[in-house]
Amino acid sequence: MMSTSDGTSWTAPTKLPAKRLASAAALNGRTVIVAAEDGRILRGDGREWTDDGTLPAAGYLTVQKQSARAHCAWVATEDGAHRVFLASRSADGTWGAPRAVAGRPEGGEKAMPLIISVPRWSPEQFVPVAVFGLRGKSDVVACQVVKVPVG
Repeated sequence: MMSTSDGTSWTAPTKLPAKRLASAAALNGRTVIVAAEDGRILRGDGREWTDDGTLPAAGYLTVQKQSARAHCAWVATEDGAHRVFLASRSADGTWGAPRAVAGRPEGGEKAMPLIISVPRWSPEQFVPVAVFGLRGKSDVVACQVVKVPVG
């Protein structure tokens, strides 16, 4: 559910049209975007939810406050190797094509499972992505932070 306030009153709550969320971020004081587990990106303004695009996988959102640009990062397998991908949403609401931005951390194996973390807010010039390589389900054996230029 989502509701917004103008400082004096709240809107009626609106139900999110997705069952499971991967991430959420506020673009400004009144607009929220969420990444659903099915890859859909939804935008809510406190009154209604609209589709904002679809990405190949569920991901983690980060926002650049000054420009109100959003970015979504996720891990997917390409050519037998796990890679980190990033798609960016411009201030006009258009999502760009996903691009591979990182592979396995230094010293990691090609098929090493990866998990990632991005901050809620990113600087205007780049998106920092922490990439963790795993052995098994929970043993972190490699880590690196990637500065993804987004200009």
